Amino acid sequence: LYIMKTLTYEKALLMFVQLKENPTPTIVHTDAEWEDILETIDWLFGDRIIPLKKMCCPFSLRIRVLCYLVYLGFDCKSLANVLSLSPSTIVKEKQRLKKVIGLSGTDNFDHYIRML
Repeated sequence: LYIMKTLTYEKALLMFVQLKENPTPTIVHTDAEWEDILETIDWLFGDRIIPLKKMCCPFSLRIRVLCYLVYLGFDCKSLANVLSLSPSTIVKEKQRLKKVIGLSGTDNFDHYIRML
């Protein structure tokens, strides 16, 4: 089991590095792979990521991925590429999320997420 989990983390880490270097939608193909990437990020960041993880708990996988990628420094264009969405859809998702998590219209979503 330990060896299998290590291989999963290695594969997920490799996919994440590929996403960071070349944010395209062709790197991660399944929800299970996204779950593995998020779990690997949780493992790598340990206690530092607990506030983000708690905040994202009730969200859909796509929204959790968006929040995690913002936390890790992805900009709007990269998010749009990775998630196969338009930049305007990313902006709308962030505005909707600001309301859900209790931020004002003038608060910066990316800054808030990165400061968690």
